[in-house]
Amino acid sequence: MPVAQLVAVSDGSIRELMPDKPVAVGFGSRAVAFLIDQTLIGIPTVIGWFVTAGAMMAAEEGDVHPVIPQIVMLGVYGGWAFFGFLDFVLLQGLKGASVGKMLMGMRVVREDGSELGMGWAFLRWLCYSTISSWLCNLGFWWALWDSEGQTWHDKICRTYVTFA
Repeated sequence: MPVAQLVAVSDGSIRELMPDKPVAVGFGSRAVAFLIDQTLIGIPTVIGWFVTAGAMMAAEEGDVHPVIPQIVMLGVYGGWAFFGFLDFVLLQGLKGASVGKMLMGMRVVREDGSELGMGWAFLRWLCYSTISSWLCNLGFWWALWDSEGQTWHDKICRTYVTFA
């Protein structure tokens, strides 16, 4: 049976190092990467909301057809979903990291240290979008007290977020 060692991670947390598993980054580093990703996706979304509000006011005044604000809103949510998919599935599947993780020098790997791949990136995103966000985002907060620094979507997909 492998003997565990305790190691300090760059964000100051302590993790248990098992010879056959990657060392996960701490919650703080993951949170910063998440905020970067959400900012990159959120800024265009907020701009889209303002454009939608303007279209709604124009429709009330009779300047545009009443269906225009609905079309604009569909475009906003479509763009939000597209960029979220691009960041969390395509980039993590192909490059091993979202934009935020790349900027923080992190990557997502499988439990055995291998690359994530598109299929696992998609499943991880589905779990991230549903299961981890249930119950007041408890699945995300789980990494705070998990001995391996994993969220629920990491545990389900057997992944770790490590430093590249």
